[in-house]
Amino acid sequence: MKKIAAILLCVCMLLTLPVFAFAMQLGDIDGNGKVSAADARLALRAAVGLAVYTQGSDQFTAADVNQDGRVTASDARIILRAAVGLQILTTNPSPPTDKTKLSSSEIYSLACSYTFEIRTQMTNGYAIGSGFAISDDGKIVTNYHVIEDGQSITATSYYGETFQVVQILAYDADIDLAVLKINAMTDYAELNKTDYNTGDKIYTLGSSNGLTGTFSDGVIAQKSRPVQENGVTVNYIQITAPISHGNSGGPLIDEYGRVLGANTWTYVDGQNLNFSVPVYYLDQLNYSRPVSVAQFAAGTAAAEFSLEIPMTSFSLRKGAMVLIPISVNVPAGVSEYTLTVSKTKNSALRAEMGEWSGNSLILYVFADDYVSSETMSVYVKGYPETEVTLRFSVSSSNTISFYIPFSSVPDFGVMTGVAPMEKYEAEDFSTFGAVYEYYSLYYAGFTSPASMRSNYFSMLQAAGFTLSETDTSDPYSPTWYFVNSSSGDVLAYGEIYTDSSYPDAILILWN
Repeated sequence: MKKIAAILLCVCMLLTLPVFAFAMQLGDIDGNGKVSAADARLALRAAVGLAVYTQGSDQFTAADVNQDGRVTASDARIILRAAVGLQILTTNPSPPTDKTKLSSSEIYSLACSYTFEIRTQMTNGYAIGSGFAISDDGKIVTNYHVIEDGQSITATSYYGETFQVVQILAYDADIDLAVLKINAMTDYAELNKTDYNTGDKIYTLGSSNGLTGTFSDGVIAQKSRPVQENGVTVNYIQITAPISHGNSGGPLIDEYGRVLGANTWTYVDGQNLNFSVPVYYLDQLNYSRPVSVAQFAAGTAAAEFSLEIPMTSFSLRKGAMVLIPISVNVPAGVSEYTLTVSKTKNSALRAEMGEWSGNSLILYVFADDYVSSETMSVYVKGYPETEVTLRFSVSSSNTISFYIPFSSVPDFGVMTGVAPMEKYEAEDFSTFGAVYEYYSLYYAGFTSPASMRSNYFSMLQAAGFTLSETDTSDPYSPTWYFVNSSSGDVLAYGEIYTDSSYPDAILILWN
């Protein structure tokens, strides 16, 4: 079972104390004691993904005014109506329930039907934990640390039936949750993701120190206790019910028999300071990359994606562009994944994905306007997801005007102050007896293309390029060809006057 040193826990608790003072009033997201238009804006930001409130936190509870388990534009509209006096919101709501509270013996009987003992066989010894089923087809939740380093995993019901775990459907080491799969029909727990408060009566069931079927009770000491470890903050449910080694992954149960969380760890230097991961964190797991137990045993590192990007900070001039090579390290045996680039806050930057070549591609970023600070997120939707943040600034005097690590070709847009209209790539273009892979850009709308050509030729010569060939036979093809003897780069330059889609456009290609 996970142990956290007293000094670390104390520091974490001190750092997070201001969170506990948050005013919990329905609609009052900013905690200033009133519902205002500012709260409606905060709810709308959460609804469109510009802000994230952890499910179960006070901010989430305040924002989810229609109590449907998510923050939507509908919540923002209700908060705005409340802010202008058209609607009244109840303070400290408790969602109504038509359920009848169960006796402790009834809860024990019900919990036994969906609780399992988890045994993990490792290279040197074994570990015992607990878990609970969440569907009738054998999906069982436990803690990640219960199955960590496991070579084989079994789940034994409280009626003595033992099943082999055949898959790990999802897991997250930082949240400390894992979802296992057995080939069996199971009774399963009803989950309670939001309907609980500090002071509520709760129960636990698990294999405390290997003593199967140990049942205990207590209260919720704090419904949301944020603790940071390894740079990740988890909002645990703090409870007074005793738990021990072997309880890890077992259910935290309310008075209606519903499961609130997976019991996870205890503060060893305190008395009844115990913690459970809320079940709403199950919604944050990635279920797109299930693995067999054998694959999991081969090492979690083999199941992770990573991104290789040579630079992440760029200072551009207006009109410049950046070609950013991105390589994705793909886990063995994985053939499907998605690389996504976030949209920026405004239109200062445009990003276009290139075409894949193996596990690499070029990301095109165009600087259309001035901006002091802008970021993009590049991430792989895989298992688990990984992300890299790219940072940009755009002005008239930045030193990095163009960047492509495998080419010394200058950027035409820097000189003209106009970003490319369009790009193409992966075009095979034969010249000088060789075939090159070219990237092409269109610049358009110049009043004097001839002057632009003269200035760009001067810039090319200053960069070490020399004119190698001139061909004016085809108005749709590049006209001038340049080579850089030191770098080996080849560049083709042409003017297009006959294509009505690109009046007075200038075409630049390079390999």
